[in-house]
Amino acid sequence: MPITRQKAASEAAFAYSPLDPALTSGFRIVTLLPGDRYSPLSCTLSQEDWRDPVGPYEAVSYFWGDPRRTKDLYINGKHFLVTSNLGSALRHLRQDGRGQHRRLWVDAVCINQADNQERSQQVRRMSNVYNNAKQVIVWLGDANSESNKALTFINTTLRPCFESVGFSCTDEQANVVSRFWEEWDEGKDEECWGAIDHLITQKHARNWASVAQLLCRPWWSRAWTVQELLSAQRATVLCGGMSLPWPLLDMTIQMMLRNTKIEELYAKKKLDIFHNAVEDAYGFAYERSHRILDETDALDFVMLMQVTRYRDCQDPRDKVFSVLSLLSVDFQASFYPDYLQPVPKVYASAVRSYVQHSGNLHTLSSCCLSMHASVPGLPSWVPDWGLPFEMSYIGGYSAKDTDYNFRASGDLSALASFSEDLQFLTVSGWNIDTVNNNRLQRDAEDFEYSYDKESGYEPWCSWDIHKIVAELEKSGKAVLTRKRESLLKAVFYALIVDRDPIRGKRRQNLRLIKQHGKMWPDCLDDYLAHVRLWTQERSLVSSTGGYIGLAPSCTLPGDKICVLYGFHAPVILRPGTDGSYTFVGDAYVHALMDGEVVASANKTKFKEEQFVIR
Repeated sequence: MPITRQKAASEAAFAYSPLDPALTSGFRIVTLLPGDRYSPLSCTLSQEDWRDPVGPYEAVSYFWGDPRRTKDLYINGKHFLVTSNLGSALRHLRQDGRGQHRRLWVDAVCINQADNQERSQQVRRMSNVYNNAKQVIVWLGDANSESNKALTFINTTLRPCFESVGFSCTDEQANVVSRFWEEWDEGKDEECWGAIDHLITQKHARNWASVAQLLCRPWWSRAWTVQELLSAQRATVLCGGMSLPWPLLDMTIQMMLRNTKIEELYAKKKLDIFHNAVEDAYGFAYERSHRILDETDALDFVMLMQVTRYRDCQDPRDKVFSVLSLLSVDFQASFYPDYLQPVPKVYASAVRSYVQHSGNLHTLSSCCLSMHASVPGLPSWVPDWGLPFEMSYIGGYSAKDTDYNFRASGDLSALASFSEDLQFLTVSGWNIDTVNNNRLQRDAEDFEYSYDKESGYEPWCSWDIHKIVAELEKSGKAVLTRKRESLLKAVFYALIVDRDPIRGKRRQNLRLIKQHGKMWPDCLDDYLAHVRLWTQERSLVSSTGGYIGLAPSCTLPGDKICVLYGFHAPVILRPGTDGSYTFVGDAYVHALMDGEVVASANKTKFKEEQFVIR
């Protein structure tokens, strides 16, 4: 958004000239003029063609900062205001230029933020602008003692260790990190750990903490930085006057997550909060690495929206617009960024484009009725990307592509249509059953019967679930003081939902219960921690026909359990008085997860119909 302030009477305000409409790939370039440390910031602004610019340029990736805190910039001799953080970045870049002109692309200056039509047009080109840049400069903000400590530690201490095992940290080899981990083997593992093992001590605890603090800076939480970094051919990190190549920071981030000894330092120093920052940064670095490795031009929309959902932007429409140019050409052709459209229309249009392009309804996995409050007028079938999604996912995701564990509708594509005003989604599917209880409480004999009747689990899963719970309840450990219903829910979910082989450790923990009749405390801690994650905001439900499963906590008796064409899990729909439905959320329902509904033997058992969801 534009920044305004009362200017001095003697200062002429800068005014934009419209971009040449005949130049379809037109954009503006800032030429930062040299100056000493205290001289006013001055630049020129010119129109060029990003396909054939006058010369190389650098793109700046930064966070805007507080719009009320501003600095002066003079463009072609005229006064202009930028945020204090951008002003600081430009001063450091001018100083780094060592008296030379520096050609830059900076969104707050190169795009007329007061012209919504121009903003909409330029957003479509953002990825091209960053991709064509000589390098992307990641500005993390002004330096302080902790950031100086972090960059010094990475540059002078960690860098030689990484290089000693064959890792080159030059900007030109930005894909080395990807190749390094892709070709990882046990020998390299031991070699690399050995190279830094002497640094993972209490002596260096504050150094590791300072690196983690660097990863807590606002740049990491900004929505637009996802696209800016993933589009870059080459990236350099700048914090105050110190810099380092992105591959070196990437390697450091991945090392901090892969080496559990470093995490133990956090715990000893009560620095657990930094572990979350490292995990978030790792996801960022991982996506960039694998995009380079795969040499792909497009990323999955649902996965990208999961990333930006937890990131900040001044305009909620930018949750979608900030990832648009990372998507396929076909998707972009069907969805046009438009800052004149209200937020509900932008979000619904994005979902329509995704469904029509992909042939599935996977955006529904990001919808939940109880997390649908930040955007008034938003249909229930459209994710509220302005709110964090606190419910556990039924579908799993990988970094390279979307990998769903279940196939409730088999291989069927979505049969969906949208009302002209995008208020209603009409989909085809099956009305399976009606929820009759959203807090499943049965006595042991009844629950055991339902469990065994619908079995088909691996042999080790078929023993009496209530014996596990009874054994847990008898333990005197504080961690086991939980209600029987909660334990039933936890064990049930772990047994039948958690089929990802990566989580085999938790299955092994369950085997220990069966073999020994009790659970060791260390196994239980790990087991329950993951159970809490995978049951977040979900409750056990039962249906009139005897189905049991996990559904959103806001599910009510009378809600319908349905399977929709083109969606990997059953869904909960709430009937309305006018014949339409409200989307409550997706669910795990045992015996409905692997295409049983669409199998030929079951086709006559369920009623196929169209659902109009508002």
